[in-house]
Amino acid sequence: HASADEPRGDLVRREVIALYDGAALPEGGSDRDPIWDVWQMPLNHLGLRVRSHDIRRGVPPAEWLPRARAGLTWLQPGPACPDWLWPWLEEQVPAHQLRVLHLESFGCLVADEAGRARMGRWLERFDLAWRDVFVGHRLRVETTLRSKALCALEADPRRHAVHQGPASTDPANDVWVQTRDRTVPNEACAPVVTGAWGGVALAPWTVHMGSQPGSRRWHLDPFAFLSAALGMRGIPAPHPSVLNGRRMFVMHVDGDGFESISTARLSTPAARVFLDEILDGYCIPATVSVIIGSLTKDLNIAEPNDAMKLAAEILNRPYVEAGSHGVLHPYKWGARWAPGRAPLATLPYKGIEGYDYSPVGEVRDSIRFINERLLEGGKRCRIMLWTGDCLPPAEAIRECAKHDCLNMNGGTFRWDVAHDSVGYVSPWVREVDGAVQVCAGAANENEFPGYFTTNPSSFGHIDATIERTGRGRILKPANVYVHFYSAETRPRLVTLKRLLDRWVRSEPTIPVHATVYASAVLGARAAELHRTAEGWSVRAMGDCRTLRIDGEQRDVDIAGSRGVLGSHRIDDALYIHLAGESAEIVLAAEPAARPHLVEANHPVTDVALDKGGAVLSSTAYVPRVIVLGGYAPNAEVRAALDERSEVRKTDEQGRLRLELPAGGPTRIEVRTP
Repeated sequence: HASADEPRGDLVRREVIALYDGAALPEGGSDRDPIWDVWQMPLNHLGLRVRSHDIRRGVPPAEWLPRARAGLTWLQPGPACPDWLWPWLEEQVPAHQLRVLHLESFGCLVADEAGRARMGRWLERFDLAWRDVFVGHRLRVETTLRSKALCALEADPRRHAVHQGPASTDPANDVWVQTRDRTVPNEACAPVVTGAWGGVALAPWTVHMGSQPGSRRWHLDPFAFLSAALGMRGIPAPHPSVLNGRRMFVMHVDGDGFESISTARLSTPAARVFLDEILDGYCIPATVSVIIGSLTKDLNIAEPNDAMKLAAEILNRPYVEAGSHGVLHPYKWGARWAPGRAPLATLPYKGIEGYDYSPVGEVRDSIRFINERLLEGGKRCRIMLWTGDCLPPAEAIRECAKHDCLNMNGGTFRWDVAHDSVGYVSPWVREVDGAVQVCAGAANENEFPGYFTTNPSSFGHIDATIERTGRGRILKPANVYVHFYSAETRPRLVTLKRLLDRWVRSEPTIPVHATVYASAVLGARAAELHRTAEGWSVRAMGDCRTLRIDGEQRDVDIAGSRGVLGSHRIDDALYIHLAGESAEIVLAAEPAARPHLVEANHPVTDVALDKGGAVLSSTAYVPRVIVLGGYAPNAEVRAALDERSEVRKTDEQGRLRLELPAGGPTRIEVRTP
């Protein structure tokens, strides 16, 4: 069998070359190709980077192959496949020892007799046999599911049953779904099957996309299927949504509604109310953006006006991270425009003096204005928060890096009773011609019906999405994504405060700026993972500081590892906290106890661990929680907080929980007497 079990040394190949047929998509569909729409998120969660490629654009780049773990196809019935595709599969897959994933349909690969014959020979490599059959009458189809939990995850697929697909000829293959034609019971098909070579998962046994809003449902458990098909069981996944053993909490604010007058406080701009009641009221790390067109009608205004002064007051708060929401806030980034002539039908602000609209200008000129006219003391605009449809062209995304800015937004989703599927959760990023845009972690207020009219509290339903994306699997940060217009009315403010009270003050999260999450995503994509005799070696993690190993029963040997601050178990996964972008991780069934960090609700620095204790520095705008482990159970330890020292007692697990008020830097040292 062809296999991707790290045949070249110890490097874990973490990329998937995902081929789709652009000819089968509606016009303009390439931005939301079906792989991105449903399959990329579970692949990301397994720690894999997806390189999508339209087969109608020619051969995928050869430089993708050395780091590829698998070749994936998502091909709908249509025109015959390009001449290069079959030779690429037949030659490059074995040459680079790639696994193979055929999803939904064999599509154009079997568009003619020659293709079907070729498919038969191709499937033989994986001990599968081509079955040129199709039975669409579900009463004739007898179906056997491996289990309902794995094959009827959110809905039972048997009401859509068809009989088609290959047959498995080797008991070593793992058949997830088997079908038979009741009139020819000896000819079984295996439309969902995995093996050491990869996997096949054909419709309708994968996901029901649905024709109505909210009707998408996964039939197949994509996490379990992809893990088995790609041999990812037990392999660590870089995890950008967790830091120091806690799920990240991110509040980011788009600039819309800055200038609106709030009814929550008469004759007061919504931005002032937002500052007083949310930003100053909670003092949590928050990423806040402004729209230049809402502050001034002249890009070169000589003296700051009242709106600019208020924006400066907000953005210069120590716990606020400054962001841009554009100059004119385009609704449709792909709208046609000519230099000097903005696409007026798609812009809420129809233009300001000294500015000629362009997608690049939205980034360049807004960041410059914020840096030069609003920020003080060396503070800089750190992130571009995309506007409108959040589909900027590649040149606009690349412009962010020229100004030392990250970028985020787009990929918003709901996962609640009205959108009852994990299939709506977006992947880490949107990628356009190599330019990378980080997706948001949830929907914002304007995606909830009635928010602007009869039901101003409707945004409270985002609570379900935040809860579901952190229950069982942490798929996203706890992201409260809002606008200044959340302060336009008292009910909206009350709703936002309830969300903050839960996800900052009650749930075990770690509040961080949006750039902490965005940069962790980029680090997770770039990380290099190597298998070692005793565990794992990780390099080039960038700003991602967490590895996750699902189902790992062993613990981290802190003494034998390097660059590791500690670990924490959440649900069935082991989360490993790293000190930097590189680490050597040793795992053991019963490692010797060694002091380490279990969890903290804020970033900690200057961490030093030895067999006698732990030293670290702590600073936060929120009341602080730090849990240290690796001490003897029910033992006395001496905890020194700056100049104050006292004897504390660990719990039955040898852990010590420290609770400190907001502030710092505080030097913390916990040692056995």
